[in-house]
Amino acid sequence: HGLMERKDIFSGLSEPELYLKTLLKVITKAYSLKSDRAAMQQLCAVSGLPLFQTACKLFDNMRWRKPYMTLGFMYWAALGMPDRMLAQLSEVCERGARCLSVQRLAFDQVIKDADYLLWETRANQRPKITQNVTDSKGSMGLKEAMERCKSIFEEYIDIHKLMAFDSAFREPITAYYIDQNRPSYPKDFANHGLNWWLAGILSTISMQMPIIPLLKDTGSG
Repeated sequence: HGLMERKDIFSGLSEPELYLKTLLKVITKAYSLKSDRAAMQQLCAVSGLPLFQTACKLFDNMRWRKPYMTLGFMYWAALGMPDRMLAQLSEVCERGARCLSVQRLAFDQVIKDADYLLWETRANQRPKITQNVTDSKGSMGLKEAMERCKSIFEEYIDIHKLMAFDSAFREPITAYYIDQNRPSYPKDFANHGLNWWLAGILSTISMQMPIIPLLKDTGSG
């Protein structure tokens, strides 16, 4: 993730006070609330779980991920649209109330969506490319054009990796469990078994997937 490389701005981001303040901003914006008190009492629109308390529990378990979690929510608060944030918060809340392996997926989601918001904002702020890419008056220079192509290609690679991963692992295993009349197994696989395949790919061929594996996962699935 692009955010994972911004180590120069992480000073102080592990502090719980900053995370709590940022989280309240996110909930307030997503649900169009008028006060921090209302945000602290807000229940998830999908699961009915308490958003603030669940997200606090998630932060407590993040360890080295804490500053990244705070930064991700800071980008949500600054750049996100309320409807999208509400939907994303629902998924984060549902995963944040479960085991550590599933909480890791919630962290991944926060970072990926923040990275997307940042990339989208930067792309919208860049000047349009004209035929004369070296013209500095209102058009994009060659260096900027190359950077945009690189960012677009990186996004495509991430999507292609996930599609290949689903085709090779998730979909065949899910189909097998359904065929064997084990309806609960696909859910376990999505939480733990999926993580084991991701860790295997990282440890054997050193390929980093868009979903970050939890290397100390001890769950079953």
